[in-house]
Amino acid sequence: MELKDYKFFGLRFIRPRLIRINYGAVNFSAKAKNIIRTYSMPGIELGFKKTLQKVFKVENLSEKSTLSPSLIEEYDTKELEVYKRKKFFNMSGLDLSLLKNSMLWILQTLDPKLSDYYELDNESILKILPNDSNSGFPMFKRKGDQDVREQLMRDVHSYFKTRDNAKPLFLALHPTVIFHRFVVKSESIYDDAVTYKIRNVWGVPYLILYLEVKFLFWFKVLFTNRMGDFFTSGSNRVDISNKIGIVRDKAKREGKYILCGDISGFDKSVPPPFYTLFSMLFCNVDNEFFRTNLANLLNYTCYTPFFGVDNKVSNTIGSTTSGSYLTTIFNSFCTILVLTYIILHLHKRFPTAGDFLAQGDDFIIIVNDFDDLLEVKRIFRLFNFRLKLYEECVVSYVGEIIFLGFYWDMMNAPNQTDDWLISRILYPEKFVELAGPDRIIARYLTLIFQIVRWRSLFKLFYEYDPHFARKMRINDYLDLRILDRNGNISKNRFPIEYFYEVGWRGF
Repeated sequence: MELKDYKFFGLRFIRPRLIRINYGAVNFSAKAKNIIRTYSMPGIELGFKKTLQKVFKVENLSEKSTLSPSLIEEYDTKELEVYKRKKFFNMSGLDLSLLKNSMLWILQTLDPKLSDYYELDNESILKILPNDSNSGFPMFKRKGDQDVREQLMRDVHSYFKTRDNAKPLFLALHPTVIFHRFVVKSESIYDDAVTYKIRNVWGVPYLILYLEVKFLFWFKVLFTNRMGDFFTSGSNRVDISNKIGIVRDKAKREGKYILCGDISGFDKSVPPPFYTLFSMLFCNVDNEFFRTNLANLLNYTCYTPFFGVDNKVSNTIGSTTSGSYLTTIFNSFCTILVLTYIILHLHKRFPTAGDFLAQGDDFIIIVNDFDDLLEVKRIFRLFNFRLKLYEECVVSYVGEIIFLGFYWDMMNAPNQTDDWLISRILYPEKFVELAGPDRIIARYLTLIFQIVRWRSLFKLFYEYDPHFARKMRINDYLDLRILDRNGNISKNRFPIEYFYEVGWRGF
């Protein structure tokens, strides 16, 4: 493959800088602070415990939890300190020629030009963003509320009326807040009390999300389409299965292995130079208005202001935030850049279809043998990422491939363990206001229909709990949120009968 010569130098690229301001100017109302400091704990679904024990033939599932407000605050204190630390590439260990060629390959694969660029109007932006989630600062109400929409339009108008050199400060005065998700560690469901893994969810202000969609929706679509051989976001399960099959077949033909990657603490590990490299992708999008606003958004994301457990506003240094519209594409860019570097280093050539797949910080890549494992780990460390290594993460072409939270079998169908299913059905990851058995049944069905064993688990559910079965029959519906290839989120109703027929292929 011949690389085009892109004129990186001489163009103004984004070098994010931390804006030092007095965050006492941020107007947090007492009501807002109370909302932020209130933790909604997920409840254990004890009413469904007996059914699950029969279906999965287990005993002694825990009825207690270790989760508490003090545990969450202790976790936040430790985690947010990591977000605030300085992060770097190991420049002495990196081969800058390989890094440059990795960037050139990504740029040539995507090839974004001025003719690709467009902006969305207000109506389109509001349709793409979910309207039932929290709007964040300054109102902390549902995005769909009329007064929230009116405030958003005022903020948008004020932003564009602000002079260019003051826009970064304007955005910095709209901090994020921290919400939480709680995932039970599967191995703890038989203990006296289940252990939760706490995850920070960043409540990005509605204004920031609006601007991200306005200026980067086009690029998200372009990235999804043109990086399709190596990227799975926006793909349905059948497409993902087919792409995994390509990787598996290539490993079989070449007599190689597949490394299933698990990067520890990816979001909080991203160094600021990744933002400068990301901005280089737009060197042929010669539009000063776009570049100015892109610089403002990347600067905000790199040094995100956030309201912490100390009731003060601080900044991240590097890192990414889970609630951003940009997160999946940006994280995937970082991972794909490192994987491209690895392919160039190990195989002395550019990537071709089947060499790797990535989505966010999740990836699989073909390696020559087990010796390559330590080399892959070393290269990720040069970019400030820690790769978790364990015996099951390197498999032959006949093994189960771990990707996107599932085990993909020899037929490239997704599966998961019983403990994984139990932990997500009985111990939900967030507080749910909906009462009654319907939410439990819907969660159960939504989970089992995502794996290859769906029919047998569905039949067992009806066999062991006719009371619950009467609550939701096969001709009833499941309400699901659907994310399409272009990033649009919509609510849809699907007959249970449909999923009973197609199972995981329906997702």
